[in-house]
Amino acid sequence: MNKEDLFYLGKITKIVGYKGEIAIFMDVDSPENYFNIKSLLVETKNTLVPFYFDWIQFRKDRHFKAKLIGVDTEEQSLALVNSELYLPINQLPKLEGNKFYFHEIIGFKLVGENEGEIGLIKRVIDLPDNPLFEVLNNSGAEILVPMNDNVIQRVDRDAKTIFVILPEGLLDLYLS
Repeated sequence: MNKEDLFYLGKITKIVGYKGEIAIFMDVDSPENYFNIKSLLVETKNTLVPFYFDWIQFRKDRHFKAKLIGVDTEEQSLALVNSELYLPINQLPKLEGNKFYFHEIIGFKLVGENEGEIGLIKRVIDLPDNPLFEVLNNSGAEILVPMNDNVIQRVDRDAKTIFVILPEGLLDLYLS
């Protein structure tokens, strides 16, 4: 399985006790969607290794306590600390409305309410508190558009289009 077919779930943060139990931080918006997962992929030594849960327990916020099958000692669990965790993209919960996963909108058209077609979304730049669409305009210019609720008007998955209301003068910064 290639990493492109996976999504980042979180990481193993520390060991808990001496019988192989671990603490997991899940870097997800809705941890309740993952209460019943049976397995995941752990990146260790640049290799994705499948592990199955003996059990997993929600602690608080986005923190879990777990026991992986085959990890039975402090040394084995310690070797996994700081390892990143992944799941296949097809295990992501379906989103509706104006919510989307960053990977799913690559290649979508961005259409401005007043501007018409702006271009294709090339990638998402995930800056803290200010993610951006990186859009390749038909003229070849790269345009950065803020991804927030004031800008995103509607997401049409069938047409692979995101409709936006751009801040006044934004396009002029890139196309003048």
